[in-house]
Amino acid sequence: MNDVEPFNPDELPLIKRAKFGVGRGAVIGVCMFGLIWLRAALGKPGWRNVREAPIAAGAAVVLGFAIAGGILLAGKRYVRTLSGAIGLAIACSVPIWLGVLTASRENFAPRALPQVFLVSLLSGAIWGTFAWKGWSR
Repeated sequence: MNDVEPFNPDELPLIKRAKFGVGRGAVIGVCMFGLIWLRAALGKPGWRNVREAPIAAGAAVVLGFAIAGGILLAGKRYVRTLSGAIGLAIACSVPIWLGVLTASRENFAPRALPQVFLVSLLSGAIWGTFAWKGWSR
């Protein structure tokens, strides 16, 4: 048997943990943009910006996920309660939804920000509850 323990990013210092989270978030963002691009390539309505400016749309999605990954791994160590997990998940979901909104729209409309924050609040509450249930077992 091998006595090698799996890599645990929680044992890294804060800056290295955040950098690791940014890298992992960027990888997830690339995968998510691949799915968004596939949806746009199939001609689904509402994703014209992805077909016309794929680099900018991809950068928005990847950047949103990278920021969320950095926030998640930097803040996960300090979460002690369910409300803290929900707050962290909301903080992570705001850049994700802003990136997806920026990728899906031709021009960024500031009037869409309250809707982004509402979706972030709702999805963050769900994701935070799931994460807390998984962490506290």
